[in-house]
Amino acid sequence: MKIFIVFLGFLLVGIHFLCFQQELGKYLLLQETLKQTAEECAIQAALLVEEEALLEGSFVFVKNQTDSQEYFQQVCHKMGFPPTSHMTLEYEDDVAGYQEDNEKEYPRVTVKVEVPVGHLFRTNPFRNSVIIRSSCYEVM
Repeated sequence: MKIFIVFLGFLLVGIHFLCFQQELGKYLLLQETLKQTAEECAIQAALLVEEEALLEGSFVFVKNQTDSQEYFQQVCHKMGFPPTSHMTLEYEDDVAGYQEDNEKEYPRVTVKVEVPVGHLFRTNPFRNSVIIRSSCYEVM
């Protein structure tokens, strides 16, 4: 009977370890996917510039675009994320101004993605988690 109890304990610990490893792999894959999504959104937002301002010598992004938002919503829909997922775009150009950490005053777009993913997991460390990823694209 003692051997059976020890075997049962090892079996339960092994199953718990396998479940945790599976969910950790899934969590890391979701983080990588959202990082790539943030990079794609930043690149899409940085490619649209106002041509008239560029001809005059200043660099100004088109800020009323929806391409990045639509791409993010498509990715969230395909991955099964809830509609509470959101993305913020922050522009730094000649009109919006530059932050203090941007010493060389390169125009850039920063994207911040926040996605709640707790409903996708069973184990405690990931159950109430929100993945926050950001990406910055500078135009030199």
